Amino acid sequence: MKIWQAVFFVLIFFSAAHFCRAQNLISGSVQDEQGLTLPGVTILIKGTTQGTSTDMEGNFELKVPAATVVLVFSGIGYETKEMEVNAAVASKKFRITLKDALTQLNAVEVVGESKSSQIEKKGFSVAAIETAEIKTQSVRINAVLNRTAGVRVRSAGGIGSDFEYTLDGMSGNAIRFFIDGIPMDYFGSSYSINNLPVSLIDRIDVYKGVVPVELGSDALGGAINLVTDQNLDNFMEASYSFGSFNTHEVALHGQWRAKSGFTTRLSTFYTYSDNNYKVWGEGVFYGEEGTGRAIEFTKDNPAERFNDDFQTLMGKLDVGFVGKKWADRFFIGLLASDQKKGVQTAQTMAQVFGEFRNNEEVLMPHLSYTKNDLFAKGLDVNAFAGYSDVTTVVVDTTMNRYDWRGQIIGTNPGGGENGRNGRSLFTQKDKSVVTRLNTTYKLPLDFKLGFNYLHSSTRRNGEDPFSPVFRIPFVEPQNIGTHFAGLSLETVQLENRLNANIFVKYYGYNASINDLIFTTEWEII
Repeated sequence: MKIWQAVFFVLIFFSAAHFCRAQNLISGSVQDEQGLTLPGVTILIKGTTQGTSTDMEGNFELKVPAATVVLVFSGIGYETKEMEVNAAVASKKFRITLKDALTQLNAVEVVGESKSSQIEKKGFSVAAIETAEIKTQSVRINAVLNRTAGVRVRSAGGIGSDFEYTLDGMSGNAIRFFIDGIPMDYFGSSYSINNLPVSLIDRIDVYKGVVPVELGSDALGGAINLVTDQNLDNFMEASYSFGSFNTHEVALHGQWRAKSGFTTRLSTFYTYSDNNYKVWGEGVFYGEEGTGRAIEFTKDNPAERFNDDFQTLMGKLDVGFVGKKWADRFFIGLLASDQKKGVQTAQTMAQVFGEFRNNEEVLMPHLSYTKNDLFAKGLDVNAFAGYSDVTTVVVDTTMNRYDWRGQIIGTNPGGGENGRNGRSLFTQKDKSVVTRLNTTYKLPLDFKLGFNYLHSSTRRNGEDPFSPVFRIPFVEPQNIGTHFAGLSLETVQLENRLNANIFVKYYGYNASINDLIFTTEWEII
C-alpha cells in the first residue's frame, strides 16, 4: 500500500469516527418530584466542561462522545444527580427527576434590584408601588394612590362613585389608566381602578408627565398602569372583608398549571355596599307637613342616603399555555361583569331620587401572546386583541317623587325623576375592537429599540322606548377610531449612571356621526 493511500484511509477512519461521535445525541427532560418541569437545570459531562441546560419546558439535548459517559444534573434548590449513559442507547429520551435539596444554609445574601426599582431608573418621572405588603389589608387602590407623592384622588362619594385624579397638577382626560399596558376604557366600570381589589394587582406604576412608548394613548399629563400577577406557579388566593355601610368585598384569584404547560387562570370579585352614610347641608331638606316649610337636616339630625347602593360582580377566565417553545405565554380569555348602582341626586343635592338606577353589563373576549427571543435573540413580542361589548342602561321609569327622608311625597304623571322629558329607559351600546402590538429588540452596545402600535374602533348607538326618536342620543350609530404608534431608542451607559430615551409618537383620531334629518311637508287644499 502506498503512503498516500494509507493517509487517505486514516483520514477516512478519523472522519467516520468523528461523524459517529457527533451523532450520539442524548435528549430528555428534567422534572421535580411533583412532576413539574424544571427550566435552567445544568447538565454536564463529568470530567469535562461540555454541557447544556434545560429550556423553558425542562427539555434538553446534548452531544456526547461515542463511549459511556456520566451526566451530572444540578439546579438551585435541588440535589445534584449523576447518571451513567451508554452510547448504545443514546437515542433514547430520558426523563430525570431531581429531589428537593434539604441542605440548611447559615446565611444567604441575594443582591439585585426589584422590578419597581428598575422601572424607576428608566429616566421617566415614575413611582412604582409594590402591593405585596398591602394585599392582605382591606384598602382600595384609590386610597393607596392618594398617599403617593404628587397624586391626589377626589371621590364624589362612597364605593363605586365617580372620582378624579390629579398628577402634579394635571387632571381630567390628560390622565389615562391601563392594566398590563392595555387602556382600561374598554373593560367597563367594574374593571376600573376604583373597583378592582388590590389583591389582584402585583404592582402599580404611576407616570407623571411624559409616558413611555409602550403605553399607547394620548396620556399627555400622566398615566397609571396596573400590573397583574404574572406568577407561573400554581396558587389560590381568597379574601373577604366586611365594613361600614353594609359593605362586603369578596375576591378569588388562582392559577393551575399542568406538566404540559396548559394553564388556567381565574380572577373574580364581588362588591356590595349600601353607601347609606349621613349627609346634611344646603339642599338637604324636606317639606313640613301641612305648611310645606323647608326643614333642613343638620349635623345633629342628619339625613341618610337611601338610593346610593352599589353592587358589582366580575369574572375573568384565561385558558392557554405557558413555557412553550412557540410562546412564553398564550391565553384566550373572557371577561364578564355586571354592575348595578343607585343614583341618589342630580347635579345638586336639592333634587333627590328614590328609584333612579344606572346598570352596566360587559362581555369581552380577548387574546394575549408573549414571547421573548422570537425569531432572533433579543427580539421580544407582546400582542393583545380584544372585543368589548358594553351595555349601559339608565332606569328612570317611576312616577313617584321622593324627599330626603326616603318617603314618597307625590307623583309625577309624566313619570321620571330626572328632567322634564318623562320616563326613560335609555340603553347605550358600545361595541369596540382593540388591538396592541409591542416589540423590543436589543441592539449592541446596550441599546434597545422599541415599537408600540395600538388601534381601537368603537361603534356606539342608543335606544329608548319611552322617548321620541329625535330626543334619543346616538339613535344612529356613531363611529370612533384611534391610532397610536410609537418608536423609541433607549440605552443605559456609564455604569448605569446615564439613562437616555429618545422616542417619537403618532396619534390619529377619526369620528363619524350620522344625524337624522326630519322634514315636514305642508299641503294646502
